[in-house]
Amino acid sequence: MSFFEEDEKFLQENLFISLVTYNRKDYLKRTLDKLLEDSSPLRNVDITILDNASDDGSSELIDEYCLKYSNLVHIKHKINIGGNANITRGFELGATSGKKYFWVLCDDDKYDFENISEVILNMKKEKDVIVTCDYCIDYTPDSNIEISDLLLQLTFVPAGIYKSTLMDENIFTNMYHSIYAMFPHLCIPIHAYNTKKDFTLISKPIVFQGLHCENPCKNFSYTRGLDKREITKFHKNVSWTLGFANVITLLNDKALQKKVFQRAVINDDIYGNWKNFYFCTYQKYFSKETFSYLIDILGFLPLNKILKFFLKSVYWKLTFRKMRLETARKENKIIQDKQFWLEYFEKNNIPAVLVDSVSGKGIQESIKKIEQIYDNEKFIDNLAKKFMGKKVLLYGYGLVTRILLENYDLSKLNIVAISDRKFLGCDIKQVQNFELVSPNKIKLCDYDLILISLKQFDNIKKSLRHKGFKKPIYGIIKGVK
Repeated sequence: MSFFEEDEKFLQENLFISLVTYNRKDYLKRTLDKLLEDSSPLRNVDITILDNASDDGSSELIDEYCLKYSNLVHIKHKINIGGNANITRGFELGATSGKKYFWVLCDDDKYDFENISEVILNMKKEKDVIVTCDYCIDYTPDSNIEISDLLLQLTFVPAGIYKSTLMDENIFTNMYHSIYAMFPHLCIPIHAYNTKKDFTLISKPIVFQGLHCENPCKNFSYTRGLDKREITKFHKNVSWTLGFANVITLLNDKALQKKVFQRAVINDDIYGNWKNFYFCTYQKYFSKETFSYLIDILGFLPLNKILKFFLKSVYWKLTFRKMRLETARKENKIIQDKQFWLEYFEKNNIPAVLVDSVSGKGIQESIKKIEQIYDNEKFIDNLAKKFMGKKVLLYGYGLVTRILLENYDLSKLNIVAISDRKFLGCDIKQVQNFELVSPNKIKLCDYDLILISLKQFDNIKKSLRHKGFKKPIYGIIKGVK
């Protein structure tokens, strides 16, 4: 028996996979093809697909694969029970499968099984939690990985392979109670930490977030497809931040609760910048239904951040009121005639890439963005002169970078690579001869400075500084210093 066959047999005997899906037929096909291809060590592992009442052809696709592969089982819910409930069902099936380990996968991610032997080695060592991805961890040789990093890593559902004996009735209850809080899957690694179980992080990841590598889905919500006319107050008022704050109270270590929360929110690693934080939740903090959440959050924050919290809450409340009034005024003035806008773009030589939408709002946003960027080629010339002889790492692959790549000669800038969180797990390695790298590989690049092409400059710069990036950081968008 070959080494590959031995590994394949070990995984078949010891691992159970639950795969959750809902209305992502193309992504699901990509995932199944990767898991079941001849070179995949998982091709004979028992895989149960939890189909959340898909109606886009996913169910029929799963049935086709089940006819071809005997290790697949298709469970189609008669109704959509919600993404978090489906994830919780995946954990329940895995833990009660009779296999030593289980792994809950999603339908839209990507895989590289080159390092699967390290996973198998840790399974043979009876490790309790095996962390398999690089969602928010720096894998460079000087990395200092802490338990707070691993817990944040495990907010990404497929990040963890778990020992089945970890699960008990209390964890199941906590998971089902935490469905509304959007992080039921954190209950098991939190329990593992509380009970001093073994965590191990493999040296090279095997699973990556994959949805954003293709045409992005605009609805990432775990309530996708659900009718929300009738909803409890707790569920109605929850947000990613509030749900996360609730679930991590399961940690017995109060200091770690604070560290994980601050790491996630203040440093922008998962939940976006402070602006998004307040935009999503400021109006909910001060209602009587959610006041207890406010107490929890204040308990996680250091004293200097509590003052910042209140001041920013007032600031954003006034700011968003002003923004809503301004937006309403602009929308009343927008001309909806598609032909008018097409002629406008043609007349003003605005690149087609900017035409995100034929709706007035989408076009208005595009016009605003182009006005914020560059007047002419002199802007690039000035940058090239300013950074002459320097190796530039361009951070950001959004609208601004795409405009630059399509409309400007960037050969004047010595760009050694382009980085963005979009590149985690992506197959694309280059764009127009520029190397693409994920943020956790930046330290491996030979560069002299970072040039950020995103409007969230301040937050990204703070996050990079927090992660130990000491080289100069500049913004490329007009008006950003």
